[in-house]
Amino acid sequence: MLIRGLIFLSGTAFLCGQVTQSSITATASRDLTVQPDEVVFSVDVTSPLTATLNSVVAAVTSAGITQSNFTGVSTSNTYNVTTNSPTQQLDWSFTTSGPLSQIKSVVDQLTAVSVAAGKGKDGLTVSFSVQQIRVSQKIADAQTCPAADLLNDARAQAQKMADVAQLSLGNLLALSVPTKVAGAVPTCTITAKFAAVPY
Repeated sequence: MLIRGLIFLSGTAFLCGQVTQSSITATASRDLTVQPDEVVFSVDVTSPLTATLNSVVAAVTSAGITQSNFTGVSTSNTYNVTTNSPTQQLDWSFTTSGPLSQIKSVVDQLTAVSVAAGKGKDGLTVSFSVQQIRVSQKIADAQTCPAADLLNDARAQAQKMADVAQLSLGNLLALSVPTKVAGAVPTCTITAKFAAVPY
């Protein structure tokens, strides 16, 4: 017998579990209450088909963007009113981030890059937008996961799974080290395995 289940609790906790004849494994996650400190920007550059990654990066490098910030390239069509015909172009995508406290400085740098590209003769245009405001990995790493609370969540979830499967929940057999994931809302996760026996 194998049973899997998922439970969401008021946006602050996520629980899942798996039941076999002799054990119940439950995973519990909790959001960490941390003030976001990092802003992520999406930067898009349009260019002629003849442009290369090196030439595009050179146009945005003054904003601290390098090839490591490159996320993809695609083609698109625009209508050229001068030639009265569609024109194919390349769309280059980048992401860059900086401290939320310095958002004005980052915006000023990206704006300057956009203005300079518009004045150039290589046919580039640069636009940008805020993609995400999040907790940085550094701040997330400094937080302590509530291991005891997570274990209690996992045990409660395991008990619910045991009730459904008509099993008695036994002792804790194994417990993972709490893991943290940064992002817009950083989370801590723990997995616990409990013994289970039939009624």
